[in-house]
Amino acid sequence: MMAHAAQLLRDTSVASIAPTSSYCAKKISSLIAFESAKVIIEFGPGDGALTDILLKKMRSDAKLLLIETNPHFIDILKERYDDPRVVIVHDSAEKVSSICQKLDIMKADYVVSGIPFSFLSMQKKKQIIRSTASILKNDGSFIIYQALTAPLGGVNLKKALSICFDIVHKEMLLWNLPPLYVWEAKKFYDYELKN
Repeated sequence: MMAHAAQLLRDTSVASIAPTSSYCAKKISSLIAFESAKVIIEFGPGDGALTDILLKKMRSDAKLLLIETNPHFIDILKERYDDPRVVIVHDSAEKVSSICQKLDIMKADYVVSGIPFSFLSMQKKKQIIRSTASILKNDGSFIIYQALTAPLGGVNLKKALSICFDIVHKEMLLWNLPPLYVWEAKKFYDYELKN
């Protein structure tokens, strides 16, 4: 936990002082239909607290793309995961579309995000959200978990999501440090026709 807190002080893209608790990781992963999911993308996996749960539940022929900006966490992830299903990319979430293109990933079933949307400008939020919508299948889900520390964070996130997504589930998870809220959003069916 101290190493995680140290990264928070050095890097504003780190969302929390501590890794996601296993209780919260299980709750978040319960929103995923693992039996049918072939491609899952995780934005901001940090040191892999949620990644561990995803890998335990994923199919043997599925792919997990981890996109992380923090070089310290990239080193941890590369050391931790020797699994043919895992692809680790040191880059930013708004580039997910071009990353998927380079990796021949056509569409994802789920995108799970732990990046701190509360700290991002509205323009950057919208960039990430549009890029996410472009790589999700029509029935795909964008699952976002955020710390309950910024009072306007949820309002701004809802506004940003509304350009591409309907929010279908929202829940507070208090058994985490700090507590989290979790959103599940579904892409508008006509999003790709409009864009």
